[in-house]
Amino acid sequence: MEAVERFLSELKEALGGGLILLATFGSLSRDVDVLVVLREHGAEEKILPAYLRCLESGVKLDLSIYSLREFMWRAEEGDPFIVNVVYTCRPLYDPLGVIRELRERGVWFNPVLLSRDLELAREMYRRTRLEKFKRRLMEVRRLPEAETPYDILEAIEKLGALAEAMVRVILHERGVSAEVIDKLSFQFTIMLAKTARLRETLGVSDSDLELIEAIRLLLNPAYHSGLGLGIELDHDVLLYNPALTPIKAQVLGLQVEELRGRTWVRVGKDSISTLRERLTRVAEHLLRKVHPAEAQASSQRSSTS
Repeated sequence: MEAVERFLSELKEALGGGLILLATFGSLSRDVDVLVVLREHGAEEKILPAYLRCLESGVKLDLSIYSLREFMWRAEEGDPFIVNVVYTCRPLYDPLGVIRELRERGVWFNPVLLSRDLELAREMYRRTRLEKFKRRLMEVRRLPEAETPYDILEAIEKLGALAEAMVRVILHERGVSAEVIDKLSFQFTIMLAKTARLRETLGVSDSDLELIEAIRLLLNPAYHSGLGLGIELDHDVLLYNPALTPIKAQVLGLQVEELRGRTWVRVGKDSISTLRERLTRVAEHLLRKVHPAEAQASSQRSSTS
């Protein structure tokens, strides 16, 4: 907050009576969101020197700048962003009591504008999930052939991350809200996915979901192999996860071995190559369903890389 106070002091000096309101809003954990209301537009360039000095000191300010007329009009119209800022911001400079007046008088969300914002938020979430899914798929495509146990563990991590990204895309395409998806563990998301009829809409079969789930179960012991959940054996890796039952291992086409009173699955370079091919095939089919144009472009990029 010291940086914001310094920024405010410099603005008051540079703008004089032209500065009507300065407030912070949102989380202060990283970048600082700052609302600046000016008497009128045209003074924005006077803000730039103080803003650049903040950047040089290592503090990034995300500025939302409005004229007083525009700010009041948006508040009266029920602009969802402005209404939210009015009720949640922390005014640091408000000599005219603009925020207090709006809070006392009351401003409300415009349902039409709010619905547009919600639609935009849903679309942005969908795009974010798709981008993450495509990035995970590209990482799997670019995996080199596994030659060492370390290569096998790295491949499992990439495959597990792709499996998780796929399930989240599937649920979002089936209409599950972003809030629900982000709060669920992978086991709950896969259970939810299994209850949906996906073959007709997304071309994802029950056996595909079984493969996705089983591959994701490999991730935890691979990630924590240093804690005794993984053993390097010759050129292969033995992994232990109580949830990796012999039936799950059969889904993956992996051998099961008894060792130290536990049931382990053996993953070798040939089996990891097969798993990569199987999961990639399902992922590419899913991508074609949810984003046909991108699937074609992604395939072309993969063939030229």
